[in-house]
Amino acid sequence: MKINYIYRILIVILLCNSISPAFSQQMYKGQVNITNAEAKQQANSVLVSMQMDLSSLRIDNQRMLTLTPVLATPDNRVELPAIVVNGSARQKAYIRSVALDKQHSGDYPLHVLQSVKDTKEPLNYNQVIAFEPWMNNASLYLKEDICGCGGYNEQSAENRVVGITTVAPEVQERPKPAEIIAVSKGRTETQTITVYFPVGISVIKEDYNNNSAQFEQMDNLINELKSNKNINITAIEIEGYASPEGGVRRNEQLSEQRVQALKQYLLENIDLPTDKYNITYGGENWDDLLTLLENSSIDHKEEIISIIKNTEDVAQRKRKLETLAGGRPYALMLRDFYPQLRKAICNIRIHYTVLP
Repeated sequence: MKINYIYRILIVILLCNSISPAFSQQMYKGQVNITNAEAKQQANSVLVSMQMDLSSLRIDNQRMLTLTPVLATPDNRVELPAIVVNGSARQKAYIRSVALDKQHSGDYPLHVLQSVKDTKEPLNYNQVIAFEPWMNNASLYLKEDICGCGGYNEQSAENRVVGITTVAPEVQERPKPAEIIAVSKGRTETQTITVYFPVGISVIKEDYNNNSAQFEQMDNLINELKSNKNINITAIEIEGYASPEGGVRRNEQLSEQRVQALKQYLLENIDLPTDKYNITYGGENWDDLLTLLENSSIDHKEEIISIIKNTEDVAQRKRKLETLAGGRPYALMLRDFYPQLRKAICNIRIHYTVLP
């Protein structure tokens, strides 16, 4: 009898420590439901993904809930971009603070939602960060912080979601660098780096969205340029964009300022004449929005696409999108699509030459 009892306890412990991503997990008083959670190490990156059902979540008028995914071991941790859910009054205050640029550096979350109004549809969370060796033994946690009207942290909790898994790399025969040089007379390739910006902001924030991994890629390229004299950059193309909410003129300025911010970063780190830079100010990023819509299953998808393609007057187009189906599809686009439109894309053309 005692042996059977101990055996049952061991089974329960094993099940608790090996939660499958397919299972549903409830957080924050059972009001946040997590499914399809995964933290997967692949090559030099860790892919973190999960689906959050916030439809049962209720946040008081003046309060703010911050949900922060965390990769952690007992000795190390890294926090990923957060999801913020505000009560209605707190949401208005947040929007005003962003408009006045009162947010402190590093405080910009990935998504900012208003409780009930913006939480009816599931939220897909996807992030990629640079892999570090300590992450081999890490787990993914979800940190919950609830703040009151005075901005004071009233309650905190941190719950394990899933352990990290490793995807084995494909085994490929890779020739030695000397062999490549021996048969090549030179080659050209393009590296693309995409930098994302918070709403209404043109200052580069390396800790926002997936920017840290992008800047790591850029820094690796810069270091390679400095150490290998057989590599040179032939051209750099930078395109800047803004998401299409708010005024057209302001968004045109944002796209220009985002390009200039990234160009200035490159000028400070890469020795390249300014005439090698090709600049494009893309303004409002309608093309990428259409691409996201066409690859989505959003409600009223065809109506939204038709409005964008067939309404020439931009102000009228925006009004139609904001009011379609009571504004629900527009709220979903603001939450899931628009953050992907606020960006500067840098295409760096690199030429590799043979050793003399």
